[in-house]
Amino acid sequence: MRKFYLLLIALCCFNLVNAEPHDGEPCGINMDWVFYDGTQVLFLQGSGAMYDYTGEKVVPWAEYRNQIKEIDYERGEGKSTFTSIGAGAFSDCVNLESVDIPATVTLIGESAFNSDTKLKSFTFHEGMKIGNYAFYRSGLTTVTIPADVTIGVSTFAKCSNLTTFIVDENNKKLCASGGVLYSNDKQILYNFPPADIMNRSAYTISDVTTQIGNSAFAYSKLTDVTIPATVTIIGSEAFAEMPNLKTLTCYATTPPVIYGNTFEETDISSATLYVPYGMENAYSKADGWRNFGSIKTLTPTGKCGDNITWTFNTATKELVLTGTGAVDDYIEVEAPWTPFAEFIVGLKIGKNITSIGERAFYNLYALTTVSGMEDVVCIADEAFAWSGIENIPLGDKVETIGTGAFHACGMLAGTINIGPKVASIGSGAFTRCHNITSFAVNANNEKYIGYQDALYSADMRVLLAYPAGKTEETLAIPDGVRTIAQGALTWSDFLKEISIPASVETMENDNFSYMYKLSKVYSLATLPPVTTDVDCFYLQANATLYVPKGAVADYTTAVGWDNFGTIVEIEKEAIPQTQSVQNDANSKIIRQGQLIIRKNGKLYNVVGTELK
Repeated sequence: MRKFYLLLIALCCFNLVNAEPHDGEPCGINMDWVFYDGTQVLFLQGSGAMYDYTGEKVVPWAEYRNQIKEIDYERGEGKSTFTSIGAGAFSDCVNLESVDIPATVTLIGESAFNSDTKLKSFTFHEGMKIGNYAFYRSGLTTVTIPADVTIGVSTFAKCSNLTTFIVDENNKKLCASGGVLYSNDKQILYNFPPADIMNRSAYTISDVTTQIGNSAFAYSKLTDVTIPATVTIIGSEAFAEMPNLKTLTCYATTPPVIYGNTFEETDISSATLYVPYGMENAYSKADGWRNFGSIKTLTPTGKCGDNITWTFNTATKELVLTGTGAVDDYIEVEAPWTPFAEFIVGLKIGKNITSIGERAFYNLYALTTVSGMEDVVCIADEAFAWSGIENIPLGDKVETIGTGAFHACGMLAGTINIGPKVASIGSGAFTRCHNITSFAVNANNEKYIGYQDALYSADMRVLLAYPAGKTEETLAIPDGVRTIAQGALTWSDFLKEISIPASVETMENDNFSYMYKLSKVYSLATLPPVTTDVDCFYLQANATLYVPKGAVADYTTAVGWDNFGTIVEIEKEAIPQTQSVQNDANSKIIRQGQLIIRKNGKLYNVVGTELK
């Protein structure tokens, strides 16, 4: 009866007068099928999941597999609501050209259409999960992936006719970049289309990619591939059967892990592998990599801005930047000279370069000397952070020093000279610089001032930075200071005792942390200054806080201040008094041309307006 029912449907839809129907065992608990040899169409109907056909389990239409040209389903409300195409269901259907399945299908099983070489297109529905090898070696030419669709391992690998991938911008798992299929964050490269619609001969993998998937470049016609320093794993057959491959450039300083068949059927014995300076030996000993016909050092030059070129001189070990304008930011990607980080000892910034980008020289731990920079106006956030620099020539044109610009430059020593035009210094610009002993500010600077070797705002209301390498053991913050800026005192290596005046109202994040010798802190304010961080006094459990009589309860419950192991109240007169800058006739902040003029115990700006 079931066979007859399906036959009638087909006759009505396709007028298959001479077609002979064939059916067999159900293909799911509630699924049936029928094949018409006259039109070579296989119909599916029913509900629920299709069986998986793995191992020794044979599909019920096995004898018709090579005849199937089209897969369709029964129309009509509620008649075809099946939810999956089973694993292996239509693999090796060598004449299959068209597939039409209902939107209720949410799963395409493993190897479901594997090796269907005449299948040129397939419509993927929202919410589909596509299994491992589902379209492996199929004839797909364009793959369009909607939002909420996920894929497995080698889902579209070795599709020799595939020209491009298109992925909905709302897909949170996948993305297409230039027709190449990546994970949404680009950390995994899944597939480069072998029949690339752009007909590229060279391709550079995204700078954030960490893994190249199985068969990612297999069958492609590329001659040159560039692998970024971030890649650590390259999958099975990733570069298999690439007849034109001549050059592979790998910026990774440690040879990425590869499989024995990563370069399967690709003649790398006649190809050249370019690797970072000093890494030839490591690659020549690494499994798989050693099989390249030639392993050479990368040409250490490139672009680092619209009009800026960088070159690493392997003889002098100096990084030289020339050109005009701004050096690029490197926030999400590493700077192009990162592969040479352990060798760069000198840096020269040429004339007409006006801006150093974010993290441009981040973690150049071997770098010791910096020269040039005479035209630099902006030093962006973390530009030199964690580098080994011992000097920094801040020219007279510098206007901006970004947040953390020199953070953790532990070898940066001596006096830091702040030029006349510096108008913005970001928080923590000089934190954890253990060898800085003083800050000196140009007399014509209207925003900042140097006082007793520390860096303050010009009106002396904000303490911005205290030199961590200054060897004095006590600090009396001047009366009149209202704010202690973020990281101003952190990592001060020698301070044992600090007095905070009653004028201080706010103490920002990370101020007194990592001060291992600090044993006494005196606060003259009856009410605790506001701290913006619970760890403002991090690691000060062994230090003693001295506060005015009657203020212990407030300090004990105040955010940040409660980090102290001991809080003691003493008479205000017994607290070491801080010096008022208004009464210091010999203060270094009285300079001809300065913004601050001190007269009769009061402060004025250069046009005579009193500063309150």
